Amino acid sequence: MLVEESIRRDAHNLNRLSSSLSISKARRVVYDFSFMEMLIKRANVQNLDVEIDYHALDDGENIVYTMEDNLQALEHLANRVLKMYKGIDFYCYFDSGYAHLSSKDKVDILYSFLDEFLPELLKMYKDLYEKGHIFGSNLGTALGESFIMPSIDSYYIALNHNQENDIYNLETIIHELLHIYASHFLRNYDWKKTQRLLNGLSAETVPLYGELAFFDYLVRNNIAKESAYFHRNYLDYNTLYFFQIIKFFCHYARQNPDDFNFNSGISYEFTGKKVNIQGEGMFSLTFDEVKNSELVNFAYGIGGIEAYNLYHLEKMGVPPKKIIDTFLLNQGDDDHLTKDIINMDLSFMKREVKSHQLVLERIRPLTGFHQE
Repeated sequence: MLVEESIRRDAHNLNRLSSSLSISKARRVVYDFSFMEMLIKRANVQNLDVEIDYHALDDGENIVYTMEDNLQALEHLANRVLKMYKGIDFYCYFDSGYAHLSSKDKVDILYSFLDEFLPELLKMYKDLYEKGHIFGSNLGTALGESFIMPSIDSYYIALNHNQENDIYNLETIIHELLHIYASHFLRNYDWKKTQRLLNGLSAETVPLYGELAFFDYLVRNNIAKESAYFHRNYLDYNTLYFFQIIKFFCHYARQNPDDFNFNSGISYEFTGKKVNIQGEGMFSLTFDEVKNSELVNFAYGIGGIEAYNLYHLEKMGVPPKKIIDTFLLNQGDDDHLTKDIINMDLSFMKREVKSHQLVLERIRPLTGFHQE
């Protein structure tokens, strides 16, 4: 099996690398080893381990955000976002707009979009596919996962066996490809930029921007057009959903700073004013000092806003590659966190979401989810 052979070879390369690393240097590639450990499990590779105890490494030089000073900014942004959605009178149809696509259609659509949007992504996809680095796995409710190892410049994508043969497949591939593109691009710069991206509030921004661009491509080319409208409607709902959680978390954390802990791998269910938290994880995290990669709600919430602002640049004529590369190179500015959150522009997103909803109301004039 090609994927297993590749994983064993990459694990060997990582293990060989670990034998020559000081603790300081090892901290710089800690994510490579954690991704490899997850990859081994997802691909069900037997009798293979990574030979570094990355759990034992202290924070050291790793990028860790202090959330205490940013809670007020995050809560302020959450209030602005929720007010925006209420002003739009947003509602979600909770309809995937299923449109069956043959395997050939999916390949043709994917190749055409990637070639138009960012030709480097098409080359990257073909390279990963030929190496066997794209494989199916049982991912539960997740549609896909990427595994990023910039220290050896190797990357993989796992796709859920249970996905429908719909544009969700293509959305997932595009999303995970952009995670890989971002890490591959940043590996040529300061390692801290890569960690800042993987571990920060903007971890999902570029992939979500790619999804918006993909929906635009489908609509412009009259491909599964109705499905694209409904998928984008659900993407907008996800931003609302995560900001509901962000507001709840920020408010609760300010009131209970010593009692509020997070675990990685947790799932959230938002029901009115209450968040039900389920699952267990490796790390116990607090708001005083937290690795934001464990808080997927923050990355998807902030990413949903930033993605629209990147999409705005594209609509203004800026090439996608320049948009993405510039955004990535801006990662690592230590004082950008609070300032950028407070000043985040919502005007373009508001116009787009409102306009998009009016289109949906013409397609299907039925009342779906109504945001109170």
